[in-house]
Amino acid sequence: MKKLLIKYLSAILCYTSFYIATSQDCTNSQLDLYYQQIREYIKRHESLAALTYADSILQIIEQKGLTNCNKTLWIKYESAEALELNNKFEEAIQIYQNTIRLSEKEKLNDLIALSHISIARCYETIDRPTECLYHLNVARKLITLENLDTVFAVFCTRYSSYHRIYDNRDSAKLYASKSIYFGNKFNVQRSVYDGHLLMGILSDQLDSSVYHLKKAVQIFSNNGDYHGAASQSMNICAKYVKATLYKEATFALDSAYKYIQLTEINTKKQYLLLNRYHDYKSIIFVKQKKLDSAYHHLKLANEYDKKAEWHVNQENITVNAIEFAIEKEKEKSRYLEKISNVMRWVLIIMGSFLLILAILIYIIQSKKREIESQNKVIKYQNDNLQQSLHKQSLLLSEVHHRVKNNLQLVISLLTLKADPSKSNELKEFAEELSAKIMGIALIHEQLYSTGDFENIEIKEYLNNLIKHYNELQNTESAFDYFIEIKSILLNLETVMPIGIICSELVGNSLKYARIAGKKLKIKISLDNFENKFIFKYSDNGPGILESSEGKNKSKMGLVLLRSMVRQLQAESKMYNDQGVHFNMIFVEKKISIV
Repeated sequence: MKKLLIKYLSAILCYTSFYIATSQDCTNSQLDLYYQQIREYIKRHESLAALTYADSILQIIEQKGLTNCNKTLWIKYESAEALELNNKFEEAIQIYQNTIRLSEKEKLNDLIALSHISIARCYETIDRPTECLYHLNVARKLITLENLDTVFAVFCTRYSSYHRIYDNRDSAKLYASKSIYFGNKFNVQRSVYDGHLLMGILSDQLDSSVYHLKKAVQIFSNNGDYHGAASQSMNICAKYVKATLYKEATFALDSAYKYIQLTEINTKKQYLLLNRYHDYKSIIFVKQKKLDSAYHHLKLANEYDKKAEWHVNQENITVNAIEFAIEKEKEKSRYLEKISNVMRWVLIIMGSFLLILAILIYIIQSKKREIESQNKVIKYQNDNLQQSLHKQSLLLSEVHHRVKNNLQLVISLLTLKADPSKSNELKEFAEELSAKIMGIALIHEQLYSTGDFENIEIKEYLNNLIKHYNELQNTESAFDYFIEIKSILLNLETVMPIGIICSELVGNSLKYARIAGKKLKIKISLDNFENKFIFKYSDNGPGILESSEGKNKSKMGLVLLRSMVRQLQAESKMYNDQGVHFNMIFVEKKISIV
């Protein structure tokens, strides 16, 4: 935990120094230095540090007006790679696509081709082969047209990986060998060892497979990556064990153990390697019928597995706490910056209003004291996390409770802002926004109250959401609602867009579905068939209207609905039949296992 905190403090210090050193000149050497630093974080797979660092640098670049510099585009490209390492593939793809668009204006062909290859890697990871192949083909055409030799080595690696996954082993082998050849020729080292790893996996003959894995071990060792060298040495051991060559397997394990001793001690990575090492030792002794030795190494493997699991839990808690603290500080920093800008304009235009100036100064001082107080609380909590791992369930529950309270605070602020306003449109906008935020707050409230942080009871959630809308109405405008849902549990990633869709549909019904002399009725149902879910919504209003007055708002609502439907990867249909009907078929979203 201490090492992680040091890394993030280092990133914040780099952020401050960059703010001081950067100028309006695109040739500023600081851009090159910080680009190399981001690359170093990514090379060491320090995903959160890379993401935090990139975000800080890009904010200063924007403030200094350097967004159009070519090196800035490369920094944005690396920030997308950091998002990939954090399993945020959709956000990464958006940045890659934006990088392509901006690079086309500057004719940065190598960056364009690399961005297409990176998009293909994202689609390969999330199992969308059609899009993956499309971007690989685009990159290939550009590489051929512009003679991008170094990029071709990277392309060969990704093209081989695509064919390996989608069952064309001959093509996979061909491009893996090209990755090695062109990587050596144009000094693209990553393509060389990736090519050897692919050939080691793809080779049907034991000697050929072991040869390529040994080459990969040698490259890792030469670069000081002893974790990679140890891991691949144990892959060689696995090949020998499968071929019942236990003497050769033992030699490979001995080599792996030497590399393990060179890795950073008492870390999660080293414990995982030692767990794997003793596991293979146990397997070999079992095959040789030396059961006492096999049992001894099996016990050691279990011990190191428990140590690694402890480090994983501690790291997850530390990372979550740091992310929460950093994001909170960023938000407060942006808020204080806005307040400062407002103060400058007030001093220039209304210097005579000293009372207003005094109030603003008081607000700033209060916020500073609040930040200092909360920083002490955060530090205290981070110190306690190291001694309270067994209470992480209680901690997670408290986080959801605070998130719900903060969202309710946002709703209160919106209400306070809109109440004194004479603008009905502003009040209506604030009420709509408050209702949507409440939909999200209800999710966190249910997570907190049930103690189940992975699944949400959808019937109870939708009932609370619609009940909230009804409570906002006066006696004359209250509506009837019917919810027909069985007991169904869905994960948070699925419930969030469903809640937004329901909020938008109910809001539209309250605006447009009321008929004089007729009470508004809303009906919601959710059924499951096999692994699919069928969501239905209807009201008894006049149906979808295309009036000139509500046309733009309606379009905005439809854009939001379609966006949430796309996020669920669902199929939907909206039509009129004695009122508005909205039907949607979806499957529960998969959650990445970290």
